Amino acid sequence: MVQQGWPQRALLFVDSFLTERRVQVRLGQAITPSYPVACGTPQGSPLSPVLYTLYLAELLSMDTERRFGYADDVCLYQASHSLDRNVELLAADVRQIRAWGEANKVTFAPEKQEMIHLTRQQGIYAPPCIVDDQLTINAISPGRENTKPALRWLGVWFDRRLTFKYHVATRAAKAAQVAFHIRSLERTTHGPPASSLRKATIACIYHSLLYGTECWYRGRTKPPRTLKPGRPLEASAHVGWHIAAIDKTIAIAARGILPVWRTTPITTLFRDARLSSAAVALEEAKLRFAAHLRTIDADHPLARRTVIPKVTRGKGYGQLQ
Repeated sequence: MVQQGWPQRALLFVDSFLTERRVQVRLGQAITPSYPVACGTPQGSPLSPVLYTLYLAELLSMDTERRFGYADDVCLYQASHSLDRNVELLAADVRQIRAWGEANKVTFAPEKQEMIHLTRQQGIYAPPCIVDDQLTINAISPGRENTKPALRWLGVWFDRRLTFKYHVATRAAKAAQVAFHIRSLERTTHGPPASSLRKATIACIYHSLLYGTECWYRGRTKPPRTLKPGRPLEASAHVGWHIAAIDKTIAIAARGILPVWRTTPITTLFRDARLSSAAVALEEAKLRFAAHLRTIDADHPLARRTVIPKVTRGKGYGQLQ
């Protein structure tokens, strides 16, 4: 914390917080004697995760372009033109991190380490990351047995081609369980009013469905990778399947709010239940996230998302930078 430039008052406070700590265990009416604690931070204290993040900041600051962290989750990212070269770079990075951990008394759980190749290549070729003789990190591949089709980080499922279909399907299945529960409540003789079921739908189902939309939804269209004369300036974002899956889940809850026929059109159902369709809810989430990005610090890693991409034009074509 001294190297990070924290003021003297903060240093004295943290020093007092971590020095000469003692712990007792209470079980019923029995209380054990107090024992000194020589390391670690107290579990349950709101200051403990903050101190851990500051302690881990040195590891992440070694490479701010390829290393990302949130609490105790660290993500490594490498980009090259070859999957084999990628695993070599990742193995070297993991060895450096493990060496830093040994020097700073930090242990990383090998059973929690996962890897996925993000590539446009066809097939299931996914070379493992061989760190040393004791540690090999196998890549997640949808075509292999006993492997997950995607990698989960901070609640978001990343698949090999970044289509996010598995993520949307997982979130929709989780929200559908709540939607069917809402329908079961509505079918009772003396059930809750429609207004209460609508509030439950907005509070529970929309929150579950739209989690992580900042990662995959940027609109129905997106700028093309290259600009050519006579071609449109917008290309399809290929999110029609995602929107349909979300609409289907919302419709389950909407049919629990209102007593309607099965043949009732979804558009009419959403209008009468006063629920936002998937397209409207996604656009609202996108605008809300954009407004949040405009209020964060200029040095925040996500601040670069607010910069308008530049378009360079050459001889008869253009390219986005």
